Amino acid sequence: MSATATGYLASKPRYEILDGLRGVAAMIVVAFHLLETYSKGPAYQVLNHGYLAVDFFFVLSGFVIGYAYDDRWNRMSLKGLSAAWCVCIRWSSWGLSSARCSSTSGPRPSR
Repeated sequence: MSATATGYLASKPRYEILDGLRGVAAMIVVAFHLLETYSKGPAYQVLNHGYLAVDFFFVLSGFVIGYAYDDRWNRMSLKGLSAAWCVCIRWSSWGLSSARCSSTSGPRPSR
């Protein structure tokens, strides 16, 4: 690493508690799925709302990523962002066209 990159990394504080909370949320999700396998039904589950841990994990991850890149948005090139939008629009249009062309009601009757 160069001195500039090392200086930049040292200038931003790292919140280790957020990493710990993300780890706890990931372990809750794994425990939810393991305990769900051996459960007799929803009334007998030990961890009922494991999906909330997934939401919590993604909210924390979004905050960590946003915090890491908050001062870089001004330096990002318009060319890179326009390429990303081009890919998003291309895949969205492909998905819409394939969904419109596919039959969801089953096979068409022969005439």
